[in-house]
Amino acid sequence: MFSTSELSILQARKEISNFGLRIEKMFLQLQSMFTEAKSKKYYKLQGKIEKGEQITDDLEQEISLYLTNVAEGELSHYSSKKIKLHAHQNESLQELFELILEAFKEMNLNLDKGFSEVDTERAYLLEEKINEKRDQIRQQHVEDLKEKKYKHKTGAYYGDLFSLSERIGDYILNVSEAFKEYQETP
Repeated sequence: MFSTSELSILQARKEISNFGLRIEKMFLQLQSMFTEAKSKKYYKLQGKIEKGEQITDDLEQEISLYLTNVAEGELSHYSSKKIKLHAHQNESLQELFELILEAFKEMNLNLDKGFSEVDTERAYLLEEKINEKRDQIRQQHVEDLKEKKYKHKTGAYYGDLFSLSERIGDYILNVSEAFKEYQETP
């Protein structure tokens, strides 16, 4: 028989797992938006993301001990529609998104395991790769700004995208660190 507290922990883990899967799905939709023209499919994806965001906001409040709100610093809908990124910027973001997606998958695998079975080594490796990719993008971004390859507003938007994306990787790692901390607690 499980105690009430054990059942509560199991239910919380289940909710966190659902949260992770939902965020991963939204992230894939966001990634798809970058390759879509401003078509019906683009706006349909945008609607799904907005609906998913409403749901995850509610979930986030329920499990706020585990995750932090990542919606800070978003551009307005009007501003984001006017900015078009260059092909190399989109390519760099896609590479970063792929690493973040790997980190999401690793986090969700760990969420499905028992606390004592979780190995955080891969989570740390993926976070390191995300940071390296962010640094590489930032370095190229600074060079591109010096050479005036794009307007400052586009550069600011792009900088926000890769910085906030890297921060998502930090939040994903926080989940793994919580597992490690729990394992080390006597």
